[in-house]
Amino acid sequence: MNIKSLFAIVISASFIVAFVACNDGSNETSVHTIHDAGAWHTVSTKTCNVDGVKELRCTVCQFVLNTDIEPAEGHKWVAGENVDIEPTCEDEGYGDTVCSICDEQGETGTIPALDHNMIDDGEQTPATCIETGIMNTKCDREGCTHTSTRIIDIEPNAHDMGEWIPTTPATYIAEGIETNTCKNTDCNHTSGTQSSPQKIITSTEEFITAIGTLNNNNASSPYNLKLDIDGVGGSFDAVGSIGHTLTANSGKYVSLEFTGNSLVSIDQNAFNNCSNIVSVAIPSSVTTIWNWAFNGCSNLYSVTFKSGSNITTFGIAVFPEYTTGEGGNRLRTAYEALSKPLTTDITFGRSANGLFWNICNQHNFIWEETTAPTCTTAAIESEKCSDCSTRGTATRTGRDALGHDMVWTVTKPVTETSTGLRDGVCQRSGCMYTEQQIIQLPVAGLYTNDPFLAGELITEVAANDIAAVFTYIGTSGNEGTYTLLINQNVNMTGLRPIGINRHLTIIGLGSECKITMASDARFTVNATNSRFTLGNNITLDGGDINRTNSLVTIIMDSAVFTMKDGSKIIGNRTSSVNSTVNIANGTFIMEGGTITGNISTSTDEGATGGVLIGYSNSTYLGNFEMKGGTITGNFRDTNIADDVYVVTGGIFTQTGGTIGVKRP
Repeated sequence: MNIKSLFAIVISASFIVAFVACNDGSNETSVHTIHDAGAWHTVSTKTCNVDGVKELRCTVCQFVLNTDIEPAEGHKWVAGENVDIEPTCEDEGYGDTVCSICDEQGETGTIPALDHNMIDDGEQTPATCIETGIMNTKCDREGCTHTSTRIIDIEPNAHDMGEWIPTTPATYIAEGIETNTCKNTDCNHTSGTQSSPQKIITSTEEFITAIGTLNNNNASSPYNLKLDIDGVGGSFDAVGSIGHTLTANSGKYVSLEFTGNSLVSIDQNAFNNCSNIVSVAIPSSVTTIWNWAFNGCSNLYSVTFKSGSNITTFGIAVFPEYTTGEGGNRLRTAYEALSKPLTTDITFGRSANGLFWNICNQHNFIWEETTAPTCTTAAIESEKCSDCSTRGTATRTGRDALGHDMVWTVTKPVTETSTGLRDGVCQRSGCMYTEQQIIQLPVAGLYTNDPFLAGELITEVAANDIAAVFTYIGTSGNEGTYTLLINQNVNMTGLRPIGINRHLTIIGLGSECKITMASDARFTVNATNSRFTLGNNITLDGGDINRTNSLVTIIMDSAVFTMKDGSKIIGNRTSSVNSTVNIANGTFIMEGGTITGNISTSTDEGATGGVLIGYSNSTYLGNFEMKGGTITGNFRDTNIADDVYVVTGGIFTQTGGTIGVKRP
């Protein structure tokens, strides 16, 4: 057979399989190209002598898609009832046989050897984190002495940890950090970190060196220095001009803690004029403190005598005091009045004005913020004694997290038919938070803040009910920024004030949306920090009916009315000495839009059909900032062109836009 013939046969066979005709049970033959495989069906169950057979069939035509055969494994013969020779692990026996699987009785004859039943018998070589181990094994059948070994899998946690090694050495002011690593080659596992003790000063020279390494300038957060006087010889004095050294390193605040048990004397002037010292703890081993030892320490506000203290020689003016007539010995007098040896630690706190010392064992702790809040974490406050500045151990949560201060950039504008995207970056110093939000399709209704973000819709009823909007935002407690999206023409009646700390923007969805104003209808921006904005596709229509008021009035110095591109004010007809937009006080910012077709029928020159800036009696000083848009086609006295009138005292600036007629 040649290659072309073989290829034709294969193609024909494939076509026949792909377009098989089958009966789906309705006595009608159907043709399908893809079989619907169902569950496996058992044709025959596997036994010792019979193969097990399963078929995978098409659920439509029952065509056999696949066949799975589980071969029979034959009988497993073991010793039966009558045995002449018992089998062992390695030797066959003789006697009756029976199948251990199906219990079928076999012939009398040879019984197969049992094989060894191996169990573990102790490790020979333990597994490690990188290498397998070896386990000894033995057969536990009676009389069998067979032994062997098996491989133990690698144990990921079987590390051989090394010594703790400093990664951040301890210093005179802080504990260090140590870590250890597995010693096994190619394993870099570490068991974490632990603290190493703060470095202890053991000589006056080392003390001077330690002071020179400090770098802080906050007396409320002093470094804690530990001095082991065992190495100084029992007396701490001014050798090396310690006081001078501290003073020369001004702004480096420390809390002194003497350790060890051999210090018995703090010599004269030992720390005199050391303004760096904030607190000191004197151990019970000290029996003598000589004159002026801590005098002149202007920032020293806490002195603790440890339990067991019994000072027998207490010099004059040892500590800084400025009390008249006591020679600077108030603390000494208070100490000498105590029963000694002390049975507990006693702390003396110096008053904030530095004039006297009080026993401050019962600290009057107040809370002080020690860690400022961030965008995501609250502030931390710690205890501080208001009398002696000693810090307690308790902390608590302070001010709430600040929250992210996001700056948003629209990367894909929203349209009437598709959502948009905006990217945000937190602008707080040190925060790297970013976020992307979907700008949802707008739905008519009253929103808070950004009108296109999901979940901020307040009510859809407000979409065509201006009164409902003002009822809601005018309710006590509802101060804030709102956006009203409308998608149809609506009517408005009555006075609609923008209240204190309320910001309202009205935007039209789709084509132009008109707010038709009844004869008594007007917007007033007349409260502290009130804002009113006409956005895209919104038209205020006076309806060409006579009225006595403006359509929009601004009468508070901090109030602002804004017009955006696509907004319009038309059709206003007023018969009084008034205008369409009256800036009696406050600010009107015209960024875009149109004011046209408005008329004042008054013959008074104080009236205008367009924008009035200021007030006729000059009591108010309105401010009009024109940055864009058009004000034309407005009239006073019915047919005198008059678009903008600036009353004496009114403020007008123009950086863009077009005005037809302006007075003066």
